[in-house]
Amino acid sequence: MKEKIKTLRIGKSGVSENLLDEIKNQLKKHKILNVRILRSAREKEDREKIAQEVSKGVKAKLVRIRGNTFILEKR
Repeated sequence: MKEKIKTLRIGKSGVSENLLDEIKNQLKKHKILNVRILRSAREKEDREKIAQEVSKGVKAKLVRIRGNTFILEKR
């Protein structure tokens, strides 16, 4: 059976240190992670900018941006 990829959400508080810490922890466990950008976060910033910021903040590879979701992979 195929393993489901873990998904985290970015909400109205946007990209914070707590969020980056949680993404780092999940990447240690799962190696790959979906991150969904909720509408409240997209009102403040562009989704590509958010994805790049998170990717650099957690030192992970940005695999793909599709719609309002992006995939991160542990380097």
